Amino acid sequence: MSSRFLSRWGYVGVGAFGALAIVLVPMSFVGIPVYGNPLRLVVMSLAATLAMAWNVAFQARAFRTLDEFAQNASKFAWYWGGSIGLAASLPIFAFVAWGGLHWLAPSIPAGTNILRALMVGYLLPVFAQLAGYLIAWVYWQVSKR
Repeated sequence: MSSRFLSRWGYVGVGAFGALAIVLVPMSFVGIPVYGNPLRLVVMSLAATLAMAWNVAFQARAFRTLDEFAQNASKFAWYWGGSIGLAASLPIFAFVAWGGLHWLAPSIPAGTNILRALMVGYLLPVFAQLAGYLIAWVYWQVSKR
């Protein structure tokens, strides 16, 4: 194994396990977030924000250890693989959203509240991915001129 390979996966591991620790340590003090407790909500939201910042920083370091070919392969895979995977999940989302699980297993509840929650859960990453793409695109346009 090359040192580049080891340092890349070292950064990935430090990023992932560090982010997990950043979330779990505060949870051990404030408990699992429950509805109606503002302190837990704020602490865990801040912990999640810090965990993702930590993880992104180490993932960026891991990306920079790759050669140009591997970086382009990674960008291609994330862009096309992520986009195609997200598009492929739409029929599954539609099946679940419109009561497919209830149809398969009647003990699983269905209704408008569950539909709304599922829609928010599904659309949040879609819109976050779009926003991230637009921000990166504008950054590229401004910084490369």
